[in-house]
Amino acid sequence: MDPRQCLFSVTSVLLVTTLCIHGQMRPIKIGAIFHKGEEDLRSVFVRAISDTKNGNYASTFELVPIIKYVEGNTDSFMTAKAACQLLEEGVAAIFGPSSRYTSRIVASIAARFNIPHIEFVWRESERKKNQKKTSSSMTINIFPASEQVSQAIADVIDSMKWQKFVAIYETDEGLSRLQKTLTLKRYNKDPIIHTVWKLNEGPDYRSMLKKIRHLPVCNIIIDVKPENIMKVLRQAKEVNLLADYCNFVITYLDSSMLPITEMRNNTVNITGLSIRENNVEKIDWLDSMILYDAVFLLHEALETLTARNIENKDMSIDPIRFSCINKTTLYAAGSNIISVMQEISKKGKITGIMYIDEYGRRQHFNVKILNFQQSGIVQMSYWDFNGIHATQIKEEKDIDLHRFMEEKIFKISVKLNAPYIMEVIDGSTRGILIGQKRYEGYCIDLINHIANFLRFKGIVFQLVTDGYGNYNPQTRIWNGLIRSILDYEADLAISDLSITSFRKSIVDFSLPFMTSGRDKTGTTSLSRGTKNFVVKEFLDVSCVSSPRSVMAQVDWLYAEYRALYSGHGNDGPLSPGNDRYDPEYHQAVHRIVHIVGW
Repeated sequence: MDPRQCLFSVTSVLLVTTLCIHGQMRPIKIGAIFHKGEEDLRSVFVRAISDTKNGNYASTFELVPIIKYVEGNTDSFMTAKAACQLLEEGVAAIFGPSSRYTSRIVASIAARFNIPHIEFVWRESERKKNQKKTSSSMTINIFPASEQVSQAIADVIDSMKWQKFVAIYETDEGLSRLQKTLTLKRYNKDPIIHTVWKLNEGPDYRSMLKKIRHLPVCNIIIDVKPENIMKVLRQAKEVNLLADYCNFVITYLDSSMLPITEMRNNTVNITGLSIRENNVEKIDWLDSMILYDAVFLLHEALETLTARNIENKDMSIDPIRFSCINKTTLYAAGSNIISVMQEISKKGKITGIMYIDEYGRRQHFNVKILNFQQSGIVQMSYWDFNGIHATQIKEEKDIDLHRFMEEKIFKISVKLNAPYIMEVIDGSTRGILIGQKRYEGYCIDLINHIANFLRFKGIVFQLVTDGYGNYNPQTRIWNGLIRSILDYEADLAISDLSITSFRKSIVDFSLPFMTSGRDKTGTTSLSRGTKNFVVKEFLDVSCVSSPRSVMAQVDWLYAEYRALYSGHGNDGPLSPGNDRYDPEYHQAVHRIVHIVGW
């Protein structure tokens, strides 16, 4: 036999013998308590423990799940009994329970025997400012810290610059998450106007959603149980709350796994949050993925302690059996396990960045801010403890805007006033049809040119007959073009509408395309929602380089406009195929289009 083969055989025998002596793959029991209805969490727990074995051939132990069920999630007595049963079996840690009503008793029992207690669900922080750490605490929560989650939600809402909003919550935990959002102030230090609605008992939420639909606001925050999010969105769509220019924010931290894109409707804007960095098959819910990460963090801590304690046989991680009746000793490795979990907490298998502070709370994590579009999910930015950071570059935003315009039919409000909008009275079929009559004019030509330039899917005109837009202080209602914008009956209005500070406080204006005396007139008025999507981005980005020459050409244009419209064919004076096509007029309109935004 080759001496090298002999040496290899001897070495292999010695290695196997050594591993057997030291108890290769000895079992380490890990306990968990689940309540009725948490079968999915139980499956994830078992799955995570099984996955810790994959590819880990050097491990000297294997985790063994020990699971106890408690029927009621408010039954502290039976939960305490289950925790004591786990101690009697000799577990190295206890996961759960998820219920806030039963978790404290388990935390107390675990601390008494120095057993690590690991949580994976939302818990509102009860530690007050400057309060010192409780030395007996053995609880670690891998779910992001409550105050940080609340701050992330508040920062997202603040970045949207909403002046008013509606918040829908379902549980006390949900209301707690929204507390910082509900105390946001405007930049002038006035509080942001908001109304808060508690989700009624389901499964039919339409009565409440209809009431919200009739409120003068369409910025809506939804913080409900994850299993109810899609139900609320579908019913919101049924009652037309998921309407054009409405803005929704879903606070659920795993929104990317929900089929929200199916709810996307025209210009409704749906924003979601997510802490998911990686996907693991069949781990589809927030609490599930955090539980999965928690199991792996514990396993890594045990591996680290094992490696460090090879020379120190007195520091075994092997648990011992305890009795809740007679406290005789403590789990020697318990505090070390907690310390190492805090030390090595850098990145979860699924949820990414993490840092466990001295109080056992997860402080560092990233929140993706997602926009749900018909074409898919787009990450716009992300949040960390330093605030919001943009991730989408300008070129990507432009692509999204162009895609939006190519899919959108814009509703345009106009008002009769020559030469901007004129009725065709000679029986010709030129111009555009609004109702039963045909109309033509500069504003129609201009918006058609803009639509062609930006490749709108289409435009639909509607004639406003009750004025340009004045405010009635008695009824507190606007009329005319402004009203059509505020009521979302139109995406934009184009007219010889004077720009006033009062009107500017309500709607957005493009650059004026003419002046008259002291007033800037001839503008495109935009709904606030339109600004958030497309038109404002294009109509309000450039400045006038030589205003005197421009205004001179505008004056000339309007002086000649009526004459140009007399007697030409169906295509309008902007079309070279028309027998009255005027190239100077065509060039002037081109220059005005460029001034308005290109």
